[in-house]
Amino acid sequence: MEETTLPKKWRTFKLHEENPLNNYFKQIDLQMADSTYNDYWIRSQQEDSDYLGKLLVEEFKFRADMRLNVVASLEGSQGQGKTSAGIYLSLLLGKIFGKPFTLKNLAFFPEELDSLIEHSEYKETFMMDEQMRTNVGIMSHTIQQRLIDIEEQIRYAQNSLIYCSPAVRDHSHYFVFKAENPIRKQNPICLRCKKPDCSVCEIPEYERSGYPERIKLMLFTKRLTDDLLVPRGYIETPMPNYQIMQEYEVLKQKHIEELKKKESKMWEQMKNLAEIIFNQNKENLIMQTRKGYKVATAKMIEIMLFDIKGMRYFTNDGKNLMITLIKQKAQEEIIKKGLNTEGEDEV
Repeated sequence: MEETTLPKKWRTFKLHEENPLNNYFKQIDLQMADSTYNDYWIRSQQEDSDYLGKLLVEEFKFRADMRLNVVASLEGSQGQGKTSAGIYLSLLLGKIFGKPFTLKNLAFFPEELDSLIEHSEYKETFMMDEQMRTNVGIMSHTIQQRLIDIEEQIRYAQNSLIYCSPAVRDHSHYFVFKAENPIRKQNPICLRCKKPDCSVCEIPEYERSGYPERIKLMLFTKRLTDDLLVPRGYIETPMPNYQIMQEYEVLKQKHIEELKKKESKMWEQMKNLAEIIFNQNKENLIMQTRKGYKVATAKMIEIMLFDIKGMRYFTNDGKNLMITLIKQKAQEEIIKKGLNTEGEDEV
């Protein structure tokens, strides 16, 4: 069996040993016990990416054999290839665990993933693509709790989950990957072409210059000594086949349309809830003073919200938006009834 081609002090581990990746990183952590994050970053640049990729595959095989699963997060900005790499890793896990992955096991919303898991079979792989999320963050605490519950559920069924998002969230993941700019094709014919419009080109899109060939990922795992997430080294994944990426684009476009509807529905629900809260607390929201009437302060409204069922799941942005809606309702009520005001209320 081949040993790593890294400097001699790292040549202590062979492929196909038990729990390969964990054991390899454990040896490194023990030798770097007093090292800083920057030291780990420098070491990660020297890692043999081919060897690290082989170790990762061996780790996936070990987990499949030992009744374990894989939960991995991929982060990166739009266009850096995290979704493409996520699909490739999902296909790889499907092959290793013996249950082929298809885009039927791709979810864009936690409730979709929840439904897929509910009807899943043992050892299936699922992918959660959160790339396009925006205002849904108003209820992100609820979403986060649901994902934690899902991760607990899939552990027992040996289901694996690949999670893609612009930034890493708090999951029970062991593997974290950060996508960098893809390595793209360089077709000599394209380089000589002077045509301004590529859409009429006879060369297939996946053969043209600029189409991604491989995705470069930095692997992070937690350090043995203190659970700090540290960089381990680069791996490269090939692009999934062109057909499955085209199928993904169709699903993504459908998701964007559904997201717009979902955000619109959520906004209407927020306004309706603000109306209910205002009607139930009107006497405390509009206060009479010696100079006239004024709206309750934001702090006073925030205290009222503590007693409202479900409000604890709102993020600070969601809570502040609700306070603004309620204050607006109160101000409209003062104007409608022609009450004297004493000026701007305290924020």
